[in-house]
Amino acid sequence: MGERRTQNGGTARAGSTGRPGRARRLGRRGLIIGAAGAGAAAAAGLITPATPAQAADGGPVLLSGFNEATETTTVVSSGGDGLGGITQAKAQSGVSGADVSSSSESYGVSGTSVNGTGVFGSIDGSGKTGQAGVAGQDLSALAGNFGVHGVSSAGTGTYGSTTANGQSGVAGIDTSTGGGHGTYGRSVNGTGAYGKSEANGQAGVVGVDASTGGGHGVQGSSSVGTGVQARSTSGTALSVLGRASFDRSGTAVVPGAAGAPQSSATVGLVTLTGASMVLATLQTYIPGLAVAAAVPDPAASSFTIYLTQAVSSPVTVAWFILS
Repeated sequence: MGERRTQNGGTARAGSTGRPGRARRLGRRGLIIGAAGAGAAAAAGLITPATPAQAADGGPVLLSGFNEATETTTVVSSGGDGLGGITQAKAQSGVSGADVSSSSESYGVSGTSVNGTGVFGSIDGSGKTGQAGVAGQDLSALAGNFGVHGVSSAGTGTYGSTTANGQSGVAGIDTSTGGGHGTYGRSVNGTGAYGKSEANGQAGVVGVDASTGGGHGVQGSSSVGTGVQARSTSGTALSVLGRASFDRSGTAVVPGAAGAPQSSATVGLVTLTGASMVLATLQTYIPGLAVAAAVPDPAASSFTIYLTQAVSSPVTVAWFILS
């Protein structure tokens, strides 16, 4: 076979691909599209006015050079990939796209498919952990941007799945110093975050606190509604394994004395409604003594505990408010 002169002055045999021997042909779905920070910066640098164009409209595409055109360049293949790119350089991309327009409606890389996947990324035998088939990175200094953004008009915006035991279909990690959200869910008309399990004995949503100082495995809050709701049609709505703490509970002391017997005590600074129920029970045993009543006063944000008889020494009463 004859030889042809390459762009950098070297030679290559006619009919050969010119690719290194260890590179293999990309499969139908093996085109890895990546635009990491270094790749995007390099692409942006290629189209600065200071770089002269080596090829323009109507001319051939030159390798290792800057090609400038006013219209879209299209490559169509009936038997393989439309366009393939391979790099052996560290921290670079096989195919890189950069958008330097002033429009927020443009894309660095855009992929469209009629019957398959618009953009597909994979890891092929890298032998390293912590890698990504598709990676998105937001390097701007503006809050509210996205490393990866998925939108759907009829399905799921972003979807993740795994077949590996102990792993996650979708994982979110917050490494900020001020504290943020590993995973955030927001809904205008529905559920902010939804979890579902079809395995017996498992949980739809699991929260774990792994801090050393103590935090919350799961926390729910509401300003006018219910912070956490537990509901079951045929099982247990709420099961607590371990201690339970309630801020609407406590103890009160009926301050009886030898010269001044008392039969009641009032507890204030508690939020009550007309539906509130106050439960009270003695913590001190005196034969024949019992709690006669616990009467709530919502208007005064208090309730009064009454004993069946006056006592001549202090008596402790535990109380608990429901509803």
